[in-house]
Amino acid sequence: MSEVGKALKKARSQVQALLGAEHDSEIIFTSCGTESDSTAILSALKAQPDRNTVITTNVEHPAILTLCDWLEKEGYIVHKLKVDKKGRIDMDEYKSLLNDRVAVVSAMWANNETGTIFPVVEMAELASAKGIMFHTDAVQAVGKIPIDLKSTKIDMLSLSGHKLHAPKGIGVLYLRRGCRFRPLLRGEAVLDWPTSMYYRYWEHDDPHHHVPAHYGVRTERHKLIRYYGAPLGVPGSSDRLTPDEWELFDLDADPHELVSVADDPAYAGVRAELEAELARLQAMYGDEPYRGPGTPHPEWGEGLQQHS
Repeated sequence: MSEVGKALKKARSQVQALLGAEHDSEIIFTSCGTESDSTAILSALKAQPDRNTVITTNVEHPAILTLCDWLEKEGYIVHKLKVDKKGRIDMDEYKSLLNDRVAVVSAMWANNETGTIFPVVEMAELASAKGIMFHTDAVQAVGKIPIDLKSTKIDMLSLSGHKLHAPKGIGVLYLRRGCRFRPLLRGEAVLDWPTSMYYRYWEHDDPHHHVPAHYGVRTERHKLIRYYGAPLGVPGSSDRLTPDEWELFDLDADPHELVSVADDPAYAGVRAELEAELARLQAMYGDEPYRGPGTPHPEWGEGLQQHS
């Protein structure tokens, strides 16, 4: 890795720690907080074309309010929550606006004029329960109050580097892993871009968590997972066997992967196509599907190869 690459990796890890993000790959560097805000909101709308509504507040930074004014001219619906004389929003009004037409909620973590801190963690929980993406402009909060994103339902967060003594021209967009995303900028088309991705996780078991063995295939619209529940002697695994189970998610209708449609007759054709694609990818990578406790697997201790 080049010196520049090492510096970027270090910076990404530092921001990950600052935000309490679970993965360093969730940190995207941008040119400023405004770019991060615009990317988050526009991505949420483009990724969910059946949802045309944005919820925000009337005291957001102009980076949000100006964009929302433009969105209204483009035909989108924008609800702006009012605040009381202490700068607090009405949570009952907020709850009443959450419905299946809302693509994204965007609320600042801390107000840049009054210092009022909004209950964004609670707001994100309520939005997530309705299948709504949640973004927060945290430019005035990061570095001033504790933030642990991995323990929240916040999908996207924006920050600006110069508020933390970084040079101007540096921003960050936190994008939770698994969150549907459409880039703000489009570049040259890539020939032969794969339309599906294969992945596999061997069982991991320790005193804090248990991850059952599974593999799956993901496309832009769907995600199929097979949990086969056998440790196969992986170092650090248990000796438990768990039931074989399939999960299928429609990422357009259910971006948070809350409801499996694996056994829904309406998705039988989709599941059959994905199972065929899963078999094709496993054959291409030489990765054996699970057929029982005697299924061939890597020689543990010699290094595992991760396929994607």
